[in-house]
Amino acid sequence: MEYRAMKVSGRKFVSKAFLKSTRTTITVELFPWMELFPLLSGVPQGSILGPLLFVIYVNDLPQETYTSSIALYADDTKCYRPVRSHKDEQYLQKDLDGINNWCELWRMDLNQSKCEVLSVTRNLKLVPSSYHLKYDTPNKRINAQKDLGVIITSDLKWNQHVSMVCAKANKMLGFIKRSSMDISNEKTRLALYKTMVRSQMAYCTQIWSPQSVSLILQVENVQRRATRYILSLPFLSGVSYKIDLSKVVYYINILA
Repeated sequence: MEYRAMKVSGRKFVSKAFLKSTRTTITVELFPWMELFPLLSGVPQGSILGPLLFVIYVNDLPQETYTSSIALYADDTKCYRPVRSHKDEQYLQKDLDGINNWCELWRMDLNQSKCEVLSVTRNLKLVPSSYHLKYDTPNKRINAQKDLGVIITSDLKWNQHVSMVCAKANKMLGFIKRSSMDISNEKTRLALYKTMVRSQMAYCTQIWSPQSVSLILQVENVQRRATRYILSLPFLSGVSYKIDLSKVVYYINILA
């Protein structure tokens, strides 16, 4: 098989034994059904080659859209374009129809419950629109969507994402404190914080780096809790940054 579109030169071959003659059995309450059934589609679950074959399988999906853009990541697909008029709405719906036709042709069933519409705009008045993919059922409209771990909202504000990041960081910090009561060395505690907490908070900071005072304080509260833990200070004590631990917001701005 030759994949010029994927910038793979030469000819690559996939063993037919991996795609054909695959059989499975059914286990009910630990008692296997002895008869083996042939699998007509799919790849062995948990295989290394399976995800690669899936990416190759859906590689031509973007060719089904003419006026919209498509972003693919594993089994997650996004179709998007600017919508300023009803004509733009029709163009987008036409591309969605093309995606649906491709899925029906290649037997890729869409999960209707996960097909959602997010409009990103600062305008208070949206172009009234309704989009569908299957059975002419309108897709659900949402105001926020988590995209590869980052919460994108319709107004492009980061309040929800910062709240989620800080909640996860505080949860992890609490876990570290409970699990390391016997550890009093400041360098060890600092390493635990940087490895398990700050590394998570720095994920995709190039996108969501906080600018407002309220969000900055929300992020720095995690830093203060960590400083009290690392220095073994009382809960209500004042905190100064005397140790080699830069402020989270400064660290975020450096990354951005």
